[in-house]
Amino acid sequence: MDTKAVKHKPGNRRISTLNPSLLFIESYKILRSNLLSSLVAETSGNIIMVTSPNAGEGKTTVCANLAIATAQTRSEVLIIDADMRRPAQHKVFNIPNDKGLSSLLRGVAKTNNCIRKIYPCLHLLPAGPAPPNPSELLASDQIDRLLTQLGETFKYIFLDTTSIDNVADSLVLAGKPVGTLLISRYGKTTYDGISTALEKLEHSGAKLLGLVVNGKGRRKNNTRYSLLSDYEKIK
Repeated sequence: MDTKAVKHKPGNRRISTLNPSLLFIESYKILRSNLLSSLVAETSGNIIMVTSPNAGEGKTTVCANLAIATAQTRSEVLIIDADMRRPAQHKVFNIPNDKGLSSLLRGVAKTNNCIRKIYPCLHLLPAGPAPPNPSELLASDQIDRLLTQLGETFKYIFLDTTSIDNVADSLVLAGKPVGTLLISRYGKTTYDGISTALEKLEHSGAKLLGLVVNGKGRRKNNTRYSLLSDYEKIK
């Protein structure tokens, strides 16, 4: 893989290593601890799929920051941008998207040419060029082999997937041996939206690790994150 660290430009997305004094860093560390405990309890392996009921609820930012917080434990961590319809992780980390997951699944690139080192212990596999058939690629044997291969190299893998509302991509991945983290946004995501998403995940055979409520703070500009393991109560 490309071991040259990527240089980052400040942007409109908050990445926890860019300003370690920010108050929300501690929330991510708590979320990390709870998530990894849930991962062990559910025996879901080392792959965490991050999705949301609808677009615009913060899954990409939460996925990126949670992966950074996990890499800070000196565990080798990989983010895979599995949202090949509206990829965003390459924008978060300011790297090219000319090759990536879609390239690997189509057999036109090699793994070591697509994975970029972002920070010490943190790596990113961007989505790559948009394919005409993302759901079919994610349901293929190639993705199973790729996840198995990468799971032997990285201690934790975070999959940033599409939201659940309109396409089947995330539900296809949820049926694989991964743990699922559902992201909601305080004041935007409805109970009906969460309930519908949970129902779809259950039908797909997902192993749900928890529900993250993001954007809930007592004071302005103080973003808090919580992992709700008792998500069943909202059904």
